[in-house]
Amino acid sequence: MNSPFENQPISQDSPFKANGRFGRLSYAAWTFLFTLVLVTAILLIMFTFGFTNPEGAPDFSTPGLICIAILYIVGIYINFVFTIRRLHDRNNTGWLSLLMLVPIVNIGLAIYLFCAKGT
Repeated sequence: MNSPFENQPISQDSPFKANGRFGRLSYAAWTFLFTLVLVTAILLIMFTFGFTNPEGAPDFSTPGLICIAILYIVGIYINFVFTIRRLHDRNNTGWLSLLMLVPIVNIGLAIYLFCAKGT
């Protein structure tokens, strides 16, 4: 007896792709994990490329600034992907993730995403 699911390929759901859904707990866990990795990487860059001069004023080298800029762009992209996946779980369009760019509104959006139940 053949199962109807026998010949279907196994789909790999990557958390870094915008299609898919994140429940509240998954969204919170992935956001926390990514923030932890991002902070660790920034601290590593700061200690590697130097972040203070002898007078105490911040003084980054050019490679350090380039690394932090790249990390910042990657961080924004992944944050948008996580937000889009959470909005999909709420049956909302991913375009609402652009509200993260609006000051004050982004705080309300974050509270909404962490507290609202999925569908």
